[in-house]
Amino acid sequence: ASSKVAAEKAAADKLAADRMASDASAEANRRDPVEGLIPKLPPVKGSYAFSWVLLGLLAAFVYGFGRRLRRGLVPGKLASRALRLVGWFSATVIVVAVIRVAPVFVPDAYVSWMLVAIAVAAGWSTRDVLTNAIAWVVLRFEARVRPGAWVTLDGVEGTVEQGTLRAVWIRDRRGRRVSVPNREFLAAPVATQGGAAPVHDVLVRLPEVAKAADARQALVDATLMSPWVRTPSEPVISREAADPSLWRVRVDLLDPRFAVEFESQLVERVEEILSFAAASDPDDAGDSK
Repeated sequence: ASSKVAAEKAAADKLAADRMASDASAEANRRDPVEGLIPKLPPVKGSYAFSWVLLGLLAAFVYGFGRRLRRGLVPGKLASRALRLVGWFSATVIVVAVIRVAPVFVPDAYVSWMLVAIAVAAGWSTRDVLTNAIAWVVLRFEARVRPGAWVTLDGVEGTVEQGTLRAVWIRDRRGRRVSVPNREFLAAPVATQGGAAPVHDVLVRLPEVAKAADARQALVDATLMSPWVRTPSEPVISREAADPSLWRVRVDLLDPRFAVEFESQLVERVEEILSFAAASDPDDAGDSK
């Protein structure tokens, strides 16, 4: 009888030990849902979580420092692209560190819900990113909107500086750096002029003169006298049919940043040329009156 009781006790102890081992295994699996997907770091002071916290902080510092360095570099160059890759890698490390550290501080019952919430938020925020990425592939395949090209799109006109997965960066005619989403290039008509000087259009209202040829010649002379015009180049002068006093001047500038100076000085030079011509030829001035 005593041997039977001892055998039953041993069996009960073995069953309890198996249950404890099973519970410990399940607990370990719940605490580390990404086990095997991400390599482990050596523990710091006996804690892997502390290692990932340090790595995440280091990656955040590298990411912020790289962004500050990129502000002073020319977009599209080798150094700028290298810093961009470093930024992407640092951002990836930060995300991985959060995934590794979160299960340690978040209760097991909420880990799955936290991952679901992160997935939903990421999917919702990437709606526009996905459309812009697809548009970027189309633009790269067409090879029309490339760095150095002059583009005109829905009121935005300037030189393309760089194209990213999200947007195309354009330096407009007033020197501002404008970001246009890639999908906008597929949704609206786009005029491009690859590898050319920045083309600038300006409307000039002139007083009525005796001859339209005098106004046209004054516009040509004033344009060629401007130091902001690329040489050799000939301005294109046209007269608006609906308003005879309104003239359109199309010219190649040295840089889009000179557009404001060119417009302001053009009107002054044209008025000076016309007044000088009227003073030197009083007969024509009297006829025009």
